[in-house]
Amino acid sequence: MVISPIEDLKTFLGAGIMKPLHCLSLILFSILIFTEIQANECGDWGYSQMDFNRDCYVNLADFAVFCDNWLVCSNPAGLDCIKLNKAIVVAHRGYSGIAPENTLSAFNAARGYADMVELDAYSSADGVLVVIHDSNVARTTDGEGYIYNMTLSQIKQLDAGSWFSPAFTGERIPTLQESINAILPDMTPCIEQKGGTAQQYVDLLTSMGVRDKVVVISFTESFLNQVHAIAPEIKLGFLGSSASAITDSLLVRLAVNGIDIVDWSYGSIADANVMKIQAVGLEVGVWTANTAAVIQTQIDRGADYITTNYPALTRQLVEQYY
Repeated sequence: MVISPIEDLKTFLGAGIMKPLHCLSLILFSILIFTEIQANECGDWGYSQMDFNRDCYVNLADFAVFCDNWLVCSNPAGLDCIKLNKAIVVAHRGYSGIAPENTLSAFNAARGYADMVELDAYSSADGVLVVIHDSNVARTTDGEGYIYNMTLSQIKQLDAGSWFSPAFTGERIPTLQESINAILPDMTPCIEQKGGTAQQYVDLLTSMGVRDKVVVISFTESFLNQVHAIAPEIKLGFLGSSASAITDSLLVRLAVNGIDIVDWSYGSIADANVMKIQAVGLEVGVWTANTAAVIQTQIDRGADYITTNYPALTRQLVEQYY
């Protein structure tokens, strides 16, 4: 089943007609196509591209979801707008396959391929959120010691590029603010909390005016709950890697507490769990898919977000699929 007839109809109707008339036309058109409820064999085939409410059937209920979203969606590239189920490409620590992870070079390299850029943040000793994956700087810089024991001035003296390649000698650890400014507006920052408090993150995002332009993710559920309590408009994702941890009680709790995405290690999430997560209204993210075979599997199973070190390859496969 393809979406091209719907897109053709929208084009035919023209941009000058009110959105409600568009939706009415879509519904009438759908009656001609879907006179009977059609199952899309969810178990083996995954969700149809037009199964917007993820109930394993394509019918008028899906067009109601589509139209409702369309009417309130003022920015087609926004996080809350229907993407027709196309997987969102997330560059893991930037384009870390070709540039040093969590640096401005890696973030800029992802432009044109990634929809989102995932990065990791800690708080420095003087309370500045900085971007690095490890708590100890030894692996990805020319220094040693724990990031949270260093001031920003000390952190900025570290070389964060030469470990990857001499071509990146002199690359510095960016602050979270510098990183967000580098990523927006072409891509969406996906900020993984490694250290720092919920208030620190909310204060920074508020001062930058980007609370509705980022995603914040964490392995710590209580941190996400605190962020949601302070700033409910921030989109949130819960990280995990245990297959047995995806329980009905967890999913209900996440949904009730305002979490939007279940972001899991791709090898620890079964196809049945992908369907179960989406059935309760949550989105599914998977990490870290780096080979063509693994990436294609995540696309086929209907993952909403695919995190990868190779966003160019992932973009190519996503576009071929859709």
